[in-house]
Amino acid sequence: VIRLHLLKYDNTVACLGADWTENQLKLLQRYTNTLTFIPDSDIPKPGEKLGVGFKKVIRAGQMAYRMGFAVFVKEIPTKPEEKQDADSFFDSRTKFREVPVHDFLPWYALQLIHEGKTESQAMQEVVQTLVYCDSELELKSAIDQLKQAFGTKTLWRTALQEAKAAKAKQEADARASKETVSLELMKQYGFHQHEGHYYFSLSEDHFYKWSNFVMKPLFHVRDANSQALRLFEMTNEFNQSQIVELKQEDLISLSRFKLKVESLGNYVWLAKDEQLTRLKQYLYKETLTADLITQLGWQPNAGFFAWGNGAFYNGVWYEADTFGIVHLPVNQTEGSPSQQENNFYFPAFSSVYTRDKGLFNFERRFIYHPMQTITLRQYSEKITNVFGDNGMEGLAFLIATLFRDVITRETKSFPILNIFGPKGSGKSELGHSLMAFFVAGNTPPNIQNSTIPALSDSVAQCANALVHIDEFKDTVDADKREFLKGLWDGVGRNRMNMEKDKKREQTRVDSGIILTGQEMATADIALFSRFIFLSFGITEFSTKAKQAFQDLADTRQLGVSHLTHQILKHRAFFEANFRAAYDTACDDLFSALKNDGVEDRIIRNWIIPLAAFGTLQSKLDFPFNYEQLKQFSISGVRSQQTECSSNNEVSTFWSALSSMRETGEFFEGSVYRIDSLS
Repeated sequence: VIRLHLLKYDNTVACLGADWTENQLKLLQRYTNTLTFIPDSDIPKPGEKLGVGFKKVIRAGQMAYRMGFAVFVKEIPTKPEEKQDADSFFDSRTKFREVPVHDFLPWYALQLIHEGKTESQAMQEVVQTLVYCDSELELKSAIDQLKQAFGTKTLWRTALQEAKAAKAKQEADARASKETVSLELMKQYGFHQHEGHYYFSLSEDHFYKWSNFVMKPLFHVRDANSQALRLFEMTNEFNQSQIVELKQEDLISLSRFKLKVESLGNYVWLAKDEQLTRLKQYLYKETLTADLITQLGWQPNAGFFAWGNGAFYNGVWYEADTFGIVHLPVNQTEGSPSQQENNFYFPAFSSVYTRDKGLFNFERRFIYHPMQTITLRQYSEKITNVFGDNGMEGLAFLIATLFRDVITRETKSFPILNIFGPKGSGKSELGHSLMAFFVAGNTPPNIQNSTIPALSDSVAQCANALVHIDEFKDTVDADKREFLKGLWDGVGRNRMNMEKDKKREQTRVDSGIILTGQEMATADIALFSRFIFLSFGITEFSTKAKQAFQDLADTRQLGVSHLTHQILKHRAFFEANFRAAYDTACDDLFSALKNDGVEDRIIRNWIIPLAAFGTLQSKLDFPFNYEQLKQFSISGVRSQQTECSSNNEVSTFWSALSSMRETGEFFEGSVYRIDSLS
């Protein structure tokens, strides 16, 4: 997409996922009725004739044709044993124009032949798509094109007539099935469902209309705070449909129910409360259950990593559907035996909230979108080339964060990565580069103008993921310093939960915190000792260094969430081997620093990322090794202890002076004076 936009083909889009969805194609229908697909020219898997890119375009083309699009294919020439895509192949507008455009159906037919199907088999498959064309003129044109591929006009027309007859029979069977269902509804619940409304039969010729709409139950959404939701697809008698999210309280009151549905458009409930109760009996029986995802990142009870738009589970990506539901196989989780899937609700990507741009801002940025092919080693090299050893430590901290819950079972605490340096030194840029594993183009909250509740919400919105807080200054409010100390222990703020009978609760912190700023935490050594302290000092850079940084900035702008999956897939190995790696890291650092008089807490802070890296060093490809990270950790501990001791002495002096001044032992002007230096 980026390549074609650079070539000024601005009407190019991509699906940002494994396959095109019907909902995405519906969005495109607002702007065009013509689509041209450009498949990746992938190398077919052993024993197969078509690559993945061609198969995806066949599926998308079938769907688009059935929806009424005019569909074409622009096929990139294949090369033996070499994958080609639009980005690598189209290097000029001339080259783009030279690649011919094919009508989808003949192209599809020829792909089936190439795949090994007989002409008869290919013909039967193609007409299953062609049968959705209602225009005789377009059908004639399509058959004229298809006969150029193979077969005769008569053979294609015969196959099409047979497909039409089969489709008509399926539709008749579906109508009969609906009538049967309607009779069953009458027997069990006392109402019929027909052509977009519910009604009750008074006699064979007379009926009482309940509504001008019907409701298709989708999911009952459980919430830990007992604030259940229900998703329905509502369709009125004018064939207008939309997905609606109803709170449970909207369904227990007739007035609230009418207010809710009528506010959606032409949806009118005419019956009374008794009839609504009957309808609910039917709807509830037919409803599957899903669990609401309230915190992104690691889900300890379900065993998957939640992004705003789906779940990464057992090495497989599951994308949220148009309802915002992710379906996980029951046989891989502890699911209910009555369901074939475990279902989870991701509201940020539900069509219910498509138009509400002000909601779910974080969830819509914390997404998995594999837009790049850069490897973990390549991206890590870019980071270490720009930030040096500090970048190495930052990457190790990232690994530790992705398995924070495993680590804190052993350590009970988790350090804050504090990146200090003057303006223009690159301290915040390291934070942005690490955040690209989760959020592309992240904008961190400013600790100076953010309230503690806002900061608490920021650090609590994801688990086993990074959160970046910027603009730390030593003059920050004492309450905020205490808040930061609590993050080391995994504790947020105390609050009263109004949804749980006003019970007081303490919010958990399950994220890894990056704290950047231009000042050191010298006012509170207890806070400083909870940091892994990284210092940036250089503010002037060579042309080569600036080019390296710009290259990194361009790369991270698209996000590298695909690299996060490469690390997460080793979770089982990390759980099994972290304890041993942690013991090794403890031995290495305590042995090297035994004569330095270093505070125990500082050493243990630095041990955590070292142990995390050591656990996975055999599984991941980084441009540095354990020994290099260990030596930097030893140096970092010593440097931080020096700063801690120095600033602690200064702090003690001023505390003593302040105390004596308050008790009247010292008087300014007689015992001491304070001069301002400009």
